[in-house]
Amino acid sequence: MDDYWWNEDIEDLPWDNDVDQPEESDGAAQSKLRDAQLKESAAAFDAYYQNSLDNMWDEWQQDCAKGNAMFNNVYHPPPGVSFRLCHYKLDQCIYARDHNTPNTGRVWRAGQSYPDQYFHLVYDMGGNAWAFKNAQTGKYLAAGPQANSNVGHTPALGDKTRVFLQPVKNKKLKGYFKIIFDNDDFQSMLTLSDDHDTFYTVPTDQAETEHHYWYMEYEDMEFFKIEWDDTKARIGSQEVVSLWSESFMNESNVTQQSEINEEQSIEQTSEFGHLFGASIGASVEAKVGLPFVAGATVTASASANTELKWNKISKWDKKYSLKTTFNWPANSYMKGSIVVRKGTIDMPFMVKYKSVSTGEEICSWGLWRGVMSYDQARRLVKA
Repeated sequence: MDDYWWNEDIEDLPWDNDVDQPEESDGAAQSKLRDAQLKESAAAFDAYYQNSLDNMWDEWQQDCAKGNAMFNNVYHPPPGVSFRLCHYKLDQCIYARDHNTPNTGRVWRAGQSYPDQYFHLVYDMGGNAWAFKNAQTGKYLAAGPQANSNVGHTPALGDKTRVFLQPVKNKKLKGYFKIIFDNDDFQSMLTLSDDHDTFYTVPTDQAETEHHYWYMEYEDMEFFKIEWDDTKARIGSQEVVSLWSESFMNESNVTQQSEINEEQSIEQTSEFGHLFGASIGASVEAKVGLPFVAGATVTASASANTELKWNKISKWDKKYSLKTTFNWPANSYMKGSIVVRKGTIDMPFMVKYKSVSTGEEICSWGLWRGVMSYDQARRLVKA
């Protein structure tokens, strides 16, 4: 890596034949210094973050706690945002209605959705807690008189409607939470299981299982914007990839020239990992830019040409058009090469979605991770 001069722009630039030098120049010395700085930065990154989303997740939790922006590390959407309460294990959601018996129950999430399946999360000032208000009936989910009883709904806020959302401890289930009903006499936990027809509560001291995990599926959302945090961008492990190389023996007394006209491709990857906040399904389409590297700097592109798909790895080939000339000095045996760097890049971001009907916004935080090639360069050295 130390023997290459690197272009400062990630895009292919017209080649300047004046950079063909058999001896080391100031540019090469600067490149060595930059390489050393990059290695030091990459080592610090690997040591601190351990190349893991979990560590970045911890950092985001700390940031949220400092600003007191999130309650109990569970994302609370604005009161005007509608969502379905969905069960992690059974893939079912809750409904509440004023007709039919029972008036609350569960249906398959993948089936047709109806207005009675949507709720708002409202803050109960008197109880210093939250409550789930049905978007159609205007009534609130209410726990039964004791644990192990079915959950109904009531027209008024009260001690039976108070809920708290507790995060699931398993970091692999980010965005999921437990629903705790906080009645005056006891606390109980909302659950679903295969042997009950509806949803019900169990004591909070019961062993935690996947039957207690819930998430919110949001209604009528559209992509609004993405905000990249390039101050926390990191370049991880790197390697040098050769696009072209050739050795040439010039036994004449004059400089000889070779023209290069080739194309090469290098695979790139991209993944938008969800860390915190609202979970949005694939039905909400979004086009965003991607981070790119120039020198030792990571910057987010303003162009919107990449589809945002949460927690899915996308792959494509980046094509390099190698159109240049090499000047081979007289009476010399030289090696010419064209290379790029290829490395792991991480950059945090925040995405905002907006409700089509109300204009309310919800937020999702994530970490973009990709393997990309950058800093195309060429070198002419003694073979």
